[in-house]
Amino acid sequence: HFPVHLFSIASMNWIPNIEGLQWFLDKVWMKIYAKYPDLLFYIAGRNIPYDFPKKRYPNVHIVGEVPDAKQFMTDNGIMIVPLLSGSGIRIKIIEAMMLGKPIITTSVGKEGIDAIHKENLLIADTPDAFVSCLDYCFKHPEQMHALGANAVEYIRRHHNNEMIANKLMDFYQRILKQ
Repeated sequence: HFPVHLFSIASMNWIPNIEGLQWFLDKVWMKIYAKYPDLLFYIAGRNIPYDFPKKRYPNVHIVGEVPDAKQFMTDNGIMIVPLLSGSGIRIKIIEAMMLGKPIITTSVGKEGIDAIHKENLLIADTPDAFVSCLDYCFKHPEQMHALGANAVEYIRRHHNNEMIANKLMDFYQRILKQ
């Protein structure tokens, strides 16, 4: 059973995290709040600027740095990762997938992760798509649980330490043969 609220956790000294969350608050949150007025959104992370967010939003709680990111993710509901720019694998998404958390992210947010929409996580690139993904979660709680279970299985298959070490060894062996 997942808590029925949203959360985000990110290093807030990385500009794409600030930009994405500010976009989410400005363009998406009020649509969500209008439909789900009891829903809460918790934002945690290191180095949150004093002027973030730009204004107050109902039911949005700035938590700041948390002592245990894994515990914060475990204690909270649906992870929101609204990245609009930036590159690289999103470690927090991988960590949340390992914990079986339902995740809603953008196409940019899932870059580097070969997860599939509505199988391992949910992908939303517009405000209306974020609302639709939340509707899906709330109307189909069993699917939300399946997303989490599928995410754990995906991580076990594609991002475990042994597999990563084997890929690294293969890479080094190819270099040595050249």
